[in-house]
Amino acid sequence: MVDVNPDPAQDNFQFNPIERVTGLFDAHDPVTAAVAALREAGIADSDIEVFAGEEGMRRIDPTGDEHGTAAKIFRVVESWVSDTSDFHAMAAAHLASGGYVVAAWVGNEDSARKDRVMQVLADQGARDVKFWHSLFVEQGKR
Repeated sequence: MVDVNPDPAQDNFQFNPIERVTGLFDAHDPVTAAVAALREAGIADSDIEVFAGEEGMRRIDPTGDEHGTAAKIFRVVESWVSDTSDFHAMAAAHLASGGYVVAAWVGNEDSARKDRVMQVLADQGARDVKFWHSLFVEQGKR
C-alpha cells in the first residue's frame, strides 16, 4: 500500500526529499493515475509517498514546529545550506491550497529509474517535478 502522509518519525524525524522525485498535483484523480503509472513502471508501493491536506502539512513540517526543538534547529540549519527548505515551504503552501505532493524514492544509483519516474509524474500532470540529489536539485521537464 502506498504511504499517505507518512510519519517522519519513522525516517529520521522529518520528511526529506533527498533521493526522491517529487511532483505537485492539483487534484486527487491525477494522483491516483500517477500512483498506478508508477506501479506499472516498476516502482514499489513502499517507495511511493503521497501527502495531502493538513496532516500532510504537519508531516512535511517546514518549520520543525511539529517535531520539537531539535527539528526546529535542523530546519534552520537546513535553510542555510540546502534547497530542501524551499521544497518544504512550497509543498506546505501547495497542500494548504488543496493540492497534493507525490514523492517516489529512486536512490542515486539508477539514472534510468530516476528518468522514468520523472517522466511518469510529468505525463500524469505533475508540476514542478524535481529529483533531489544529495548536493543539487534536478528540474524535470514540466
